[in-house]
Amino acid sequence: MIDVPSTFNKYQQFVNEAYVVDYTNHPTNEHTALELLPETPAVMVEHEGKQVPMPYFALVKHNTSRDCAFYGVNFEENHSLFEGHKQYECLFTPKTGHKPWVLLLEMKYCKLGNEPQNMNEALQQLVATLTHLESRNKINRHEQRIYLNISMPWSDAEPFTSFRETLNDVAEALANDKVMLLGYNKLLIHTESVIKSARVEV
Repeated sequence: MIDVPSTFNKYQQFVNEAYVVDYTNHPTNEHTALELLPETPAVMVEHEGKQVPMPYFALVKHNTSRDCAFYGVNFEENHSLFEGHKQYECLFTPKTGHKPWVLLLEMKYCKLGNEPQNMNEALQQLVATLTHLESRNKINRHEQRIYLNISMPWSDAEPFTSFRETLNDVAEALANDKVMLLGYNKLLIHTESVIKSARVEV
């Protein structure tokens, strides 16, 4: 179990759902960076010459599961933990549970057709984040169930891990080390130990 309040300077608390949107490359007057939200964002941005709703990543409770309270950590707000290292996106983890899940998320707002290249870059960034947090004893894969998820909100070509030509031995090593690699814009909380893709909802 990660003691989030003691580990991170800033964090948020959620119940049953959280949404992540990154305005870095689509800034508005009020939004310019990564945001973790308790409800779906309703901001319009310009994309390919049109005003469209800003797409996002969603982490929500499975409709048959019991309520789940969890933490969300925006790494951009916790620079001290990553001193000397570039920090990436965010982390989510339940407040309680036996071998609780830890979700590390990397988002790529790439253009259609660029998914393979961005998939490989996102994977490298996730592994670097996981390695750094493990080296600081903040994550323990023997005590937590680790998920690495790559979200590409402008694309619906899920799972993004299907771009196999861009993946190398790292993906296999992750699986062998009990770290699950996912590539979805929406994930479901089934229990405090398990999250799954909405595409395999049962």
